[in-house]
Amino acid sequence: MTTVDDVRAVIPNADPEQVKKVLALKKKAWPYTFRAERDLVALRAKLEATFQPGEKGNAPGSKSTKRYKIAGRLASKRGSGGIAFLDVEGQDGKLQAILDKFEMGDAAFDAALHLLNAGDWVGIAGYGMRSKRGEPSIGAEKVTLLAKSLVPLIDLRTADNPELRYGKPYIGLMQGPDARRVLVQRARITQVVRQTLEKDGFLDVAIPVLEKVYGGANAKPFTTKSNAKDMTMYLRISHELALKKLLVGGLERVYHVGPAFRNEDIDTTHNPEFTLMECYAAYWDYNNMMRLTEKLFQKAVAAINGGSLQLKRPDGTILDFANFQTITMKDAIKSHSADTPDAVTWWTEHNKAPMGAGMAPGLDVDEMTDGDIQRILARHDVVIRGGYARGLGIAKLFEVFAEAKLMQPTFVIDHPKETTPLCKAHRKDPSLVERFELFIAGREHANSYSELNDPYAQAKAFSEQEARRFAGDDEAPPTDQDFVDALSHGMPPAGGLGIGIDRMVMTLLGLDSIKQVLPFPQMK
Repeated sequence: MTTVDDVRAVIPNADPEQVKKVLALKKKAWPYTFRAERDLVALRAKLEATFQPGEKGNAPGSKSTKRYKIAGRLASKRGSGGIAFLDVEGQDGKLQAILDKFEMGDAAFDAALHLLNAGDWVGIAGYGMRSKRGEPSIGAEKVTLLAKSLVPLIDLRTADNPELRYGKPYIGLMQGPDARRVLVQRARITQVVRQTLEKDGFLDVAIPVLEKVYGGANAKPFTTKSNAKDMTMYLRISHELALKKLLVGGLERVYHVGPAFRNEDIDTTHNPEFTLMECYAAYWDYNNMMRLTEKLFQKAVAAINGGSLQLKRPDGTILDFANFQTITMKDAIKSHSADTPDAVTWWTEHNKAPMGAGMAPGLDVDEMTDGDIQRILARHDVVIRGGYARGLGIAKLFEVFAEAKLMQPTFVIDHPKETTPLCKAHRKDPSLVERFELFIAGREHANSYSELNDPYAQAKAFSEQEARRFAGDDEAPPTDQDFVDALSHGMPPAGGLGIGIDRMVMTLLGLDSIKQVLPFPQMK
């Protein structure tokens, strides 16, 4: 026979009084099912519209005698004489249940109050009503324990504890409907992304998580071993190469939403495991993908923002998703470096004349020498892994001077060719590639190319990438010969797009840390 000591031997923080209650119930402590109303928010609104304050659904002549069942976690219990009030929380809302000793009978009333404690899961069957103060409620006729909480309910709302909130995320989610709202909204955003893609003819396809060769991005992989093959394998860092191989096979529009893994630092915007959406469309280029990106963000914003495309952030800033801006990387550097000390110094040297703040235009990278770029990056302690290259230096200038200042939705287009080995050269300037990144609130949210489909050019780009890897760039991936072989069979012209779902959710919900949008974030 199980005893309190037996339970506490495996659950040391179990409350002895709650354990005794469970043991006394025996098999009845853990019922199998309970059919209940799913939407407590809608039920609350219905009861408020149906009844007047003090009106009960069990009274003679009541306008509604329908019975209801609700279920959820017991958030609080309070009583006064022969009346007790239970606050029952479902996923999205809370509803009050009222226990009346006169109606239930002494034994049932006393048994319910003795059995239940905050944190328990409970089912209530009864009639609709409103309390004398007007609170929509269920008048309890039967109370059922659905699951006992053997440990004390932890309240993080008054004293936050990051180790508990993120290390044991179920405790964070227990804090009420507001704590769960982020994951509910995240699911809605992801659903809208999928629906929008599929309405445009994209096919959701399965792709490998374990790969023989990692690629599609600059990142350190997680390494594992296949015992069956006796070989090293890698968790994917991107969806790109697998999806583009499907274009070679004849699928014209494909996408995948799922995890990618990068063995990188953990901070407010990075988690080693994150959710990535990538899609590829035959016969498109980066201009088509730009329009698709606008649509994806606009649909998602409208879905969580009452249809409006003007999204208000917690600091009061309004993000206008009805009007996406576009700027080249070079123009962004020039615009956002104007009148900085670096621009003043460079223009003074360039013009051989003194120039002060309020006079200096921004840095014009087409007029700058490699030495100019390197000196400025050195002043900002920027190091380029694998050695300096002009295009990579220009990209670093963008990160230093422009990235954090791009608040409104902005497409930054036409990157230096050295930044992107999987992208087509720009039709008008071979020193650039047809690529854009979408920046919102100072963070990158999307990345898109006119995809490179020349197998010889791709093999050459991979070779250059390998050289950087051996020169010290530990994020440069190795050559994927199978991908080169796939391209040699012919891949149609195509546009590709990647969106980090976690960052998208962060920005649309006005949150500052990726931990807030992940059900199970990594902790340092």
